[in-house]
Amino acid sequence: MIFYFTGTGNSLMAAKAIAEDDETMVNMADALRDGNTAFELKDGERMGFIFPVYFYTVSDVVIDFIEAMKIGRPAYVFSVITCGGSIRGAGAYLERVLA
Repeated sequence: MIFYFTGTGNSLMAAKAIAEDDETMVNMADALRDGNTAFELKDGERMGFIFPVYFYTVSDVVIDFIEAMKIGRPAYVFSVITCGGSIRGAGAYLERVLA
């Protein structure tokens, strides 16, 4: 399952490129707005977070979504952070939020 947040479409393009054929893609902003933050992963399903870096950190939308989400069981987790230059501390900050 891939959770993405996009502003200009670059992160959506990355999410589509990374998603497997039958993989569910969830727009974090829409899910947060609609209150759809509970998800059930299939056995062995991976969980990815794809989003742009905002001012060298993680967007409030992404943080709020992660803090609100409920996942049925642990999974392999990865992230792709899109940017025009440097992500600086965004990866480390995401790791702390996910912990």
